[in-house]
Amino acid sequence: MFGKHNKQRFGLAFTIILIISYSTTVNAEASEENFKLLLNDIQKNIFPLVIADRPHSERLRTQDVKVVFVTDFYGRNVAAANSDTKEIIISSGFMWGIWLYSEATVIEGYTENEHFREWYFHYLLWRHPTYWNGDIPVQPAEFFGLNEEETNKAINNSAFPVSTLFTLAIIDVLLHELGHIALDATYEESSSNAYKIAQEIRADNWAIEAGRSLDDTSGLGKLISIGYINELERFYGFKKNIYATHPTTQSRFKFYVEQWCSLANVLSDKVCLIYEKEYERTFSTDNLLMKYQAREQKGEAHAAIKLGDFYMEGHVVAKDIPKACNYYKKSYELGDLNVGALNYGWCLIRGYFGTENKVKGDEILRFLEEKGWLYAGRLRGGT
Repeated sequence: MFGKHNKQRFGLAFTIILIISYSTTVNAEASEENFKLLLNDIQKNIFPLVIADRPHSERLRTQDVKVVFVTDFYGRNVAAANSDTKEIIISSGFMWGIWLYSEATVIEGYTENEHFREWYFHYLLWRHPTYWNGDIPVQPAEFFGLNEEETNKAINNSAFPVSTLFTLAIIDVLLHELGHIALDATYEESSSNAYKIAQEIRADNWAIEAGRSLDDTSGLGKLISIGYINELERFYGFKKNIYATHPTTQSRFKFYVEQWCSLANVLSDKVCLIYEKEYERTFSTDNLLMKYQAREQKGEAHAAIKLGDFYMEGHVVAKDIPKACNYYKKSYELGDLNVGALNYGWCLIRGYFGTENKVKGDEILRFLEEKGWLYAGRLRGGT
């Protein structure tokens, strides 16, 4: 017979298997309706089991907690808990981001196309009402030279289906937010950053402890969710850390790479390899310029865009618009027909390559406008 703890472990493990099974069938096709169904299943099946053996005070605080789904494709960092209303709010944009990041991780692991996640997410996050008038991408790889056949091969041959990675990551995010409510680990906007970080660490630790019984593969969900946050931070720039009130992504990566990737037969070797490299090479701005220069010299279009951004913004280096434009030109020549082409077109229209090149700039921007880039039309109009 099972003891109380073993019953709990068995119940949790069985439920996570059901949820993952659900994710690989009903939710294999990403859609807002399926996102809502998944959130409802997690709230109904996972939450009660996770909190069943928690202290009485935590069970009281988490009683009748509801997960609220908000339709907001551009709210890509919206996942928050409200202890007063006992609501966990998560946006469609956050969930789409996790889904597409899971897909990009699978493709990168299969193709060993290093930096694929970064290429794709910088493109995805550029797609904002100010710039873009299209739908979310169907195949992320199509924008970076990987054809549909190779994309599907990568996705279908992965040891971990995209939907499984996505589901585990969403469970991890929701457990963290549930931890805020269980511990009343909340703060005001006026609170100090040190106090905010302390509350985030408490929620992190609660989620780790409460989720231990789910299954060792839940560590993979943590890696995916942290990786997604890392891409958001990288897009907005290290100097504009949108999660400044949270523990550093580096410290979170370190813990989970050491905690989970050392476990045999638990995680995909390729996924762990991606994250070990991420931890070793990416964090902080130390030698950031040289890292991107080395990648650009190997022919990576996205690295050329990042170097152009550094010079355009005066980040890491002194501001130098002509030099930035040369890097944007290089990214365009290397095949980036989205953000690289937009920036290169802007440089041409503004005359940074001489007045005779404005016609070429207009041609590039007209092509991008027809593709769905609203920003290209505004640039052609001189704004």
